[in-house]
Amino acid sequence: MDKHKLIQEQKALAQKLILTDTIEQSNLIAGASSVYTHDTIISVIIIYDIKEKKIIEKKFTIEKEAMPFHKDFNCYRECPALIKTFHALKNKPSLIFVEGDGIIHPRKMGIASYFGLIADIPTIGINSIKT
Repeated sequence: MDKHKLIQEQKALAQKLILTDTIEQSNLIAGASSVYTHDTIISVIIIYDIKEKKIIEKKFTIEKEAMPFHKDFNCYRECPALIKTFHALKNKPSLIFVEGDGIIHPRKMGIASYFGLIADIPTIGINSIKT
């Protein structure tokens, strides 16, 4: 892992972020999250229909982690499995809430930002604060 190369890549990708509302009208939104066990990542995306008020699809992927944990480069660790899960969806949402940092990442390239760029879909990062 070349940290300097990843930092430069994150800075370049951050320049491509769209920080204004460009969400198309749709009834479908999604939530995405990943959990770890040793060197394995389980990524999950759930699609929710706002109009019908129900979950209409659930997908998950189990993968070996793409790289070891490093707090500033977690997007490279988690996103390959999340992207694979996203591509397996039959119903594409107009917005995905992703558990993890988005633009609050030091280089604006948290998991949510990176996922949104790669998947070409609006995302919002949800960072849970543990007390």
